[in-house]
Amino acid sequence: MISVCIFSAGASAQQKYSILQTDSVTNSLFQKGYWKQLEHFGSNASKQKLDFFDLDYRTGVAFYNRKMYAFSEKYFRKAYAIYQTKDIAQYIYYGLIFRGLFSEAEKFNLENHKICEISSHYRKGTESLNLDAGLRFSNDMGIAGNILYSNLGRLSKPKPNVTLMQSIFYLQQKNPSGDYTQFEYFISREAFTKNGWYYKPSIHYALTLFNTSSTAISHYTDSIYSSLPPTGLITVKNTGTVNDKYTIRGTNHSFNLAYQINKRKGPLTFGFEPAAQVVYTAFRVKSNYTDSGIYDSSVNGIHVFSIPYSDTGSKTKDSTTISYIGQIGMSIAYTWPLKGTPIFSRLSGYYLFDNKGRDAIAWNFYSLLTVNDKFWIHFSYSYKGALPWAFNSEEIYYNTYNTVKSRTSLTIQFMPLKRFSPMLTYQYEQDLRATDNIKVKYNSIYLTLKYRL
Repeated sequence: MISVCIFSAGASAQQKYSILQTDSVTNSLFQKGYWKQLEHFGSNASKQKLDFFDLDYRTGVAFYNRKMYAFSEKYFRKAYAIYQTKDIAQYIYYGLIFRGLFSEAEKFNLENHKICEISSHYRKGTESLNLDAGLRFSNDMGIAGNILYSNLGRLSKPKPNVTLMQSIFYLQQKNPSGDYTQFEYFISREAFTKNGWYYKPSIHYALTLFNTSSTAISHYTDSIYSSLPPTGLITVKNTGTVNDKYTIRGTNHSFNLAYQINKRKGPLTFGFEPAAQVVYTAFRVKSNYTDSGIYDSSVNGIHVFSIPYSDTGSKTKDSTTISYIGQIGMSIAYTWPLKGTPIFSRLSGYYLFDNKGRDAIAWNFYSLLTVNDKFWIHFSYSYKGALPWAFNSEEIYYNTYNTVKSRTSLTIQFMPLKRFSPMLTYQYEQDLRATDNIKVKYNSIYLTLKYRL
């Protein structure tokens, strides 16, 4: 009987079965716990337009036991629409939890509490706190110094289906040419409504204080000729050097407003991400100069005398600039299995443009591997053109004066204790400094400590 069942599961793609045959085979596979064979047989039967409660329920259990929660939900939802039972409700609830869809899980639990009979984990107020600290190492200390940054984040749930995230960020960089200090505040509100719709508006403000200095040296030679008979030809040559020391102090204000809309349908998620950014910069350029040289005088080519001269002074100029950057983004995400281990992957594409007529294309790939309920691996790669990000949903921090061209990130997250989850991240970045278009490479490592209340 076992061999017949396994053969039937493998041959179901080519052979059509009646409802009675499908019921018999799936029941046998279900009773024996042959989840992989049941998964294939049940999904193929559904493709043949066979649809009844026991088929949906058994196929959903098969996917669930293989940790393919995004696929099991499809069948559990169909079965739940026919018979609202406690075990199906709990399968749907925990399948959402294991995929990180906590808001959707809580909303489903509240709407089906009498059937689901699961105590709500919702508590109004702070849900978790996280502290990030890290260091970015430059490949060339003569061009750009190391960057120290830290971040304090708070996650709260004002409503069961609403998640509020707030973050305060600090960054400091000491370059050979100057110092940069940056403060940021980020807030987003993600809400799940119904039928897989998610809405996430966010506001991002960054204040950058910068102080740079540079030196410019120029040389010049001027000659003056005049004839004064009967003394002969008099030549006066002026040779000098101008040494300018520039100091630039200023502030940079960056305002981001973004609105992310996602629609989840089973293992697929579609996203739309419009965003706008305003960058206002006010700075003062001060020049302290020294002009020194020698006047050489000669008559008919014979040197007569030399007179040194020197002049010092300073100049100050205040300036402001303002830029507007817009963004239109689209994304598609899919949850797929690898030997029973779910992998979430998302590909996002962006078109960016500004008020100066420039535009750029950017894209991002993000993937999350869930090894088990206590161990996760995150990977992302981003690439963009010359314009800064108007909005980046995965990474909060950025440096206004180092517009990242590409960023590769690998994060290992685990949960050794019930409420404590550390994360270790390594990043490799290629930047294009906006001040002088010099390419800089960074290796970064930072540690995140997350505590769930």
